[in-house]
Amino acid sequence: MAKKLDAVDLAAEQRAREQVEVEQAFLKGMTTLRDLIAPSSLEIHSSHFRIGTKYGRTMYIYGYPRELYTGWLSGLINIDQVLDISMFIYPVETEVVLNNLRKKVTQLEADMSISSEKGRT
Repeated sequence: MAKKLDAVDLAAEQRAREQVEVEQAFLKGMTTLRDLIAPSSLEIHSSHFRIGTKYGRTMYIYGYPRELYTGWLSGLINIDQVLDISMFIYPVETEVVLNNLRKKVTQLEADMSISSEKGRT
């Protein structure tokens, strides 16, 4: 009877080992979430970078004109290339903006008054 149990135990162990081998082989060929998220390669150079098969470059604007007009970035935004654009806009205190606008209105009113006095309407 002991030999029969040993044979059954050996067969069960063999099946368990085969099952583990099959699972390991299955997992080797399976794409994991990490494989989907992580790039296949990453290269960083002084002027550009490459992630997988895509090249990229980081640029920034460090000087702005004194006054901006509508669409001042349209040349960059409308380029026929794939771009990711990030803008960091730092808010200005409401009081500062209102003071600047009041000064501008006062200046425009003064200019209009002077033009009116000189006969130019």
